[in-house]
Amino acid sequence: MIPDEINSPDGVLGDIADHVYNNSFVPNRISAYCAAVAFMNLIIGARYKTPDGLSGGLYLGLVGPTGCGKDVAFSAVDDLVHELVKYGGDKNATLNDLEASTIAKASSREGIEDTLSGQAHRKDLLIQLDELGKFAQEGIMGKGEKAKAIATMLTEVYGKRRFVRRKLATQGKGQEGTMKSTVIDDFSITALGATNLESLTNGIMIEQVYDGFLNRFLFFDLEKSMEPGRRKLELQPLAIPTLKKIFKIATRGIKEIEGDTDTKFTFVTYTEEALDRFHEVDNEIRMFEKSTMDRAFKIRVAMHAKKLAICMAVSHKPKKPVITEYIAQRAIEVVLYCNDIMVELLRSNIVDDNMKRIMVSMNELAEKYISAKSGMMASCFYAIPSYALATKAKRLDLDDQFEERYAGDFELVRLKKPGRGRPGAMYCKKNKATRVKKIYALKQNTIQTLKVKVSEGITDKAPYSYE
Repeated sequence: MIPDEINSPDGVLGDIADHVYNNSFVPNRISAYCAAVAFMNLIIGARYKTPDGLSGGLYLGLVGPTGCGKDVAFSAVDDLVHELVKYGGDKNATLNDLEASTIAKASSREGIEDTLSGQAHRKDLLIQLDELGKFAQEGIMGKGEKAKAIATMLTEVYGKRRFVRRKLATQGKGQEGTMKSTVIDDFSITALGATNLESLTNGIMIEQVYDGFLNRFLFFDLEKSMEPGRRKLELQPLAIPTLKKIFKIATRGIKEIEGDTDTKFTFVTYTEEALDRFHEVDNEIRMFEKSTMDRAFKIRVAMHAKKLAICMAVSHKPKKPVITEYIAQRAIEVVLYCNDIMVELLRSNIVDDNMKRIMVSMNELAEKYISAKSGMMASCFYAIPSYALATKAKRLDLDDQFEERYAGDFELVRLKKPGRGRPGAMYCKKNKATRVKKIYALKQNTIQTLKVKVSEGITDKAPYSYE
């Protein structure tokens, strides 16, 4: 069941979400809510912060098939930024930076850092990733250097307000450049991405979910709130009272003095009950085993919920925002709802698909050795990267499936090598298995006999070792 916070958010956030929903040809409550949250995080930026150092900047991922309203969020955010700048750009010049802060397509890590460094007073970015699935594959699996660099940066800066930029300073011809470090502080980055499930899970292994990039995103399944498209739509501008509220939030703490800008931060405080609720949910998640997808994907529930709660609290009371138990509970419900859905979707797609893909690779390898004289060493499977990266339990499961499938062709012969590390194993052809066992036993017996002869004072033969 979709949480109430998504269907009917309170305050300015709710006004924005309703506006987006009512002005969409493809109405989708979840998409409208994500657009509102992304826009609010952009205008909140780093100027609102909690006592524990958190500020605006959430990573949102919209997952759904074509035609479910993914593009609605992107166009809505652009329209909202344009309307705000048009309304208040002449009143506060820093608002004009907002349009430059919305990066439709991040081309490189250097480009993101240049944009942050070039903004002296409003270091707030919104990065749009309209092909999040493809970006994740390139970034996580290392297929694209630029995507990998951006993904690494987004992973590093999430939840932080400061990072050190290191750039190679160019020198004269024939001279080596030197590394120049620049501190970028009091910034925020919001990411809004869209993809379909197939693109997100294609080629990504379950082990790669744990690397930290994907579990920094809040994924929303848009199919849960799909509605028939509208045949006719009369676009309505954002209501002036709502624009005034947004303007006050966007310019809160920013004062222009003789062409310069002075920025003051607004603290978002917690009530004791809210902190207790965040602490409880954090302890509940840490009870999961470390190797499970539930633990990997939900380990950041408390942080996600706190950052979402900042947006909700500012939406309620921009001047003195307070995260109450009510806000904390609603934020936690949204985060857990997103995580529960995505864990199930990823579990049913990534796990099964990866197991199938690994099994296909094992079968292809086996077909090459069927014509071999004796068979194949079991260690050959480690040449398959996805098999080598799989957990021990999954490898055993894959081995069982392989042995069951090729029971008529191969017989597993385990070879124990004394003093030589872990036991080896060989998949021998049925008609060769007995012969391989005898040859291996004879070889081990010979080796032990030679060792006995060169040892002083020992005359008895040591038995060969075989299991």
